[in-house]
Amino acid sequence: MNGNDEQINSWIKKGYNDFKSARTILKHSPDLTDIICFHSQQAAEKHLKALLVLTGTKEKKTHDLVYILKLISKKIPVSDLYYEICAGLTQYSVSIRYPMDIEEPSKEDAETAVKDTRKIIKWVKTLIKEYDKTLFG
Repeated sequence: MNGNDEQINSWIKKGYNDFKSARTILKHSPDLTDIICFHSQQAAEKHLKALLVLTGTKEKKTHDLVYILKLISKKIPVSDLYYEICAGLTQYSVSIRYPMDIEEPSKEDAETAVKDTRKIIKWVKTLIKEYDKTLFG
């Protein structure tokens, strides 16, 4: 395993932990919608950052998932679906964590965030497997 593989695996592992947290909280404390949405966004972000490592793309420190996708799209085709998902999830990155004049996400918003994050994770894992096949045939 090279350094990039380790970095990719670290991003995926951390992202999966966030996703598992979001799912667990949704199941046991569905009223904690802000926390569910935050962990969903974090899970998607960390999986996308694994793709940045995979493609050798440098990025500035950001939580803007659409920006990260634009960087990825320079090397990997990205469907409009993922841009839509990431636009929705990005709103849960920072401001959701602090008491501000923002509307709390609904239970439906939290469920959608988890479902959408699952789609991002599946897409990222598929791309990583395809990449591995090209390298190791």
